[in-house]
Amino acid sequence: MGDDASFHDAFARLGNDLATAERRLIKANAELSSAHEELRALYEALPLGAFKIDNHGTVLQANRRFHALTGLSGPATWFDGAHPLDAERVMRHWQDAVGAALDVRYRHVSPTGLAVDLRVKLVPFHDD
Repeated sequence: MGDDASFHDAFARLGNDLATAERRLIKANAELSSAHEELRALYEALPLGAFKIDNHGTVLQANRRFHALTGLSGPATWFDGAHPLDAERVMRHWQDAVGAALDVRYRHVSPTGLAVDLRVKLVPFHDD
């Protein structure tokens, strides 16, 4: 009979531990969600264009300012629209810097034909 009682007590403690862990996880998830919303708002409010790309230069995510500066929308690479006189140099810098930091200035021509001088600074993020 004593074994049944100790088993019941151990099972009850395990249930309490799981409930405590679940409450902590719910709280941490809410805090993470709040932090994500704050960072997203900051990202969208930046006075400069910010974007995330894959290893091919395809824009995966960009803030409003990036779209306003470049006129790019839909599937595109960050260097789409490089002025024809700058395109080769931009591509050479990009190919040399894949996976590393890049800082390049070039003329960008929007789909409407508006030319703007851009400075692009890429900072790699690696999944560990």
